[in-house]
Amino acid sequence: MQYTLFFFCLEKAHEKENKLREEIQALKMENTAEAQRFKQVLSDLEQGNEGLQKLRAELEARHTKEMEGLRYYFEKTCADLEKQYSDEIRQYSEQSKKMSENDSEIEELTDDLYMGGGGDAQGA
Repeated sequence: MQYTLFFFCLEKAHEKENKLREEIQALKMENTAEAQRFKQVLSDLEQGNEGLQKLRAELEARHTKEMEGLRYYFEKTCADLEKQYSDEIRQYSEQSKKMSENDSEIEELTDDLYMGGGGDAQGA
């Protein structure tokens, strides 16, 4: 009877061992599948990272080009405004000079009228 009990326990131990081996094999397969999924996710991330780096480089290039365009636009606008301002100052100066000359002529005519330079009015 002891042998039977021994063999029974041995048989149960073998069954338990086989069951544990099956569980270990299932865990190994699950682990392998999970490792493959992890590698795929990592690969996707690396490819995505490369894509993001390319996109960033493209955006930086576009930004640089836009900033150059804006700089050119503002430099040209400032130069145009400086020229316009200079022209307006020159025109104002010329008009002021002409008005000053006209004022001098008017003053001379007025002086002539009031100071006896009229000729016809007094000699008639």
